[in-house]
Amino acid sequence: MARWVTVMRADELPPDRPVTVRVNKRDVALVRCGEGGALHALDNRCPHGAGQLGDGTIRGEDIICPLHDFGFDVRTGIERDGRTERVAIYPARIAGGEVQVDAEAVAPLQED
Repeated sequence: MARWVTVMRADELPPDRPVTVRVNKRDVALVRCGEGGALHALDNRCPHGAGQLGDGTIRGEDIICPLHDFGFDVRTGIERDGRTERVAIYPARIAGGEVQVDAEAVAPLQED
């Protein structure tokens, strides 16, 4: 498998609105936000209640879970309200007009 996998065209990723893509059978939330519209990739599953972060909203540089309004810093994956929750973050880039995620960093989802 290639290290960098293309998941969408860069012009398909709206600013300040997350989208969900699949990498290694795992859902990944992608977002462009913050200073200069930086690209970020995070595990899509909120550790509290399994909310889908790709269905959430963006506030500044936080992705907000749609179920319980928990905010996670898109740069670090750390939950903002002093809890100990965290989501995985993955390397992502825009190359040749395409959004790419580092597939080697995304642990494959084990299916039954």
